Amino acid sequence: MGLGVAYRLKLFLDFLPMQDVFEYVHVYGMYNTMRDEFTSNSYQGYGLTTEYSLHKRSRTSFFFGGKFTHNISWVEEERNRNFSLGWYTFALEAGFIF
Repeated sequence: MGLGVAYRLKLFLDFLPMQDVFEYVHVYGMYNTMRDEFTSNSYQGYGLTTEYSLHKRSRTSFFFGGKFTHNISWVEEERNRNFSLGWYTFALEAGFIF
């Protein structure tokens, strides 16, 4: 469960003269819960997700692009054992605009 904000911008258009390219920056704060099946321990804590995506609109109703995401969470176990989780993802996207 989480809450976040997003902002659509055209930062690279100062360097690239393309009107059909756009960027998104997303920032999410979230509350995480997880259960380790091996040890049967439950963990809970807060985390942060940041995303940067670059898309090209090839037609009025279709776009494609890529997205880079960084996630970090600080979780704690019931016995006050805590640690941080972090991971990166990269994705290719395509979609239709209605």
